[in-house]
Amino acid sequence: MIFNKSYWNKKKVLITGHTGFKGAWLSLILINLGANVIGVSNKYKISNPSLFKELKLKNKINHNIFDIRNKRKLNDLIKQSKPDIIFHFAAVSIVKENFLNPMEGYTTNFNGTLNLLESLRKSKKSINIIISTTDKVYVNENSKIKYFHEDDALGSIDTYALSKVMVEQVTKSYCLKYFVDNKIKVSMVRAGNVIGGGDWAEDRLIPDLVRTALKNKKIMIRNLDSVRPWQHVIEALTAYILLAQKMDKSKKKYDYYNIGPFNKKIYSVKNVIDTINKKLDINIKYKKIKIKKYKEDYILLLNSKKAIKNLKLKSKFKFEKTILKTIKWYIDFYNNKNAIDICNSDLKEYGIL
Repeated sequence: MIFNKSYWNKKKVLITGHTGFKGAWLSLILINLGANVIGVSNKYKISNPSLFKELKLKNKINHNIFDIRNKRKLNDLIKQSKPDIIFHFAAVSIVKENFLNPMEGYTTNFNGTLNLLESLRKSKKSINIIISTTDKVYVNENSKIKYFHEDDALGSIDTYALSKVMVEQVTKSYCLKYFVDNKIKVSMVRAGNVIGGGDWAEDRLIPDLVRTALKNKKIMIRNLDSVRPWQHVIEALTAYILLAQKMDKSKKKYDYYNIGPFNKKIYSVKNVIDTINKKLDINIKYKKIKIKKYKEDYILLLNSKKAIKNLKLKSKFKFEKTILKTIKWYIDFYNNKNAIDICNSDLKEYGIL
């Protein structure tokens, strides 16, 4: 067992965005560790299909549906549930959605986080909080290949990335100005491109690849040569859970970690497609298209040495295995295999179950 199971037994854990991709996987893991999971999500953000629904999590946790921009409801939930640990995932996380509706992106991502922080400002309870932002928070000139370090400058003109920079700044302010005299500790996690089975959000590369391949159609690719820090969702969540455990012994009110793959090689979207075609004998057809209205960073790479050292992380799913396991998850699912069985199989292989 990677985790301290006795630590999590009966722990009250609040997950915002629990019906999303990472939220559903985390809920499943924590339930298996014996935690009491409280979840809150916006009903409009539940995908179809939905991993949360496929895993039948609704009746296994304290399930709440409301918008985290509703300060009163969020405050009441925290007061009533009295969480020991909070994982804050709730956000408008699709880059395209943020571009097309910036008000929705800014208010959900920033105001939602502000509501969470404000609800805890006068708390006397010891709470460890993990807030998920993004690898896109760094000032990225794309002029050269660079592995971003946690202390590199933050900033962006992109709606999604800027909203997350704002989240980081307001969180730091609360930690160093308002949480000084209470027992609240916060760690920011800046994760790379998290992939794995059960992500059906719009514009997700791998599920789109599988769907188009099964239909023998071409997929439209915006940026074939874009480089990303690909990592399996279990690897990222393992880091988050270990960090939450470690925070009990830390004296820091505020900290931040890059959570990315261990490999030094760089992998592009084309590398992902080539790996699938070569190893799984799947013929993925694609066509390059140009998007003029919004552009994403060409290269995103993370230096994750701090997390590897402090959390004693050991990667089990390298790039190729991450891609192949993700593709296999979807193929098994579309062949009518139970999502719970597929996820549990992956967790067992990783050493969590």
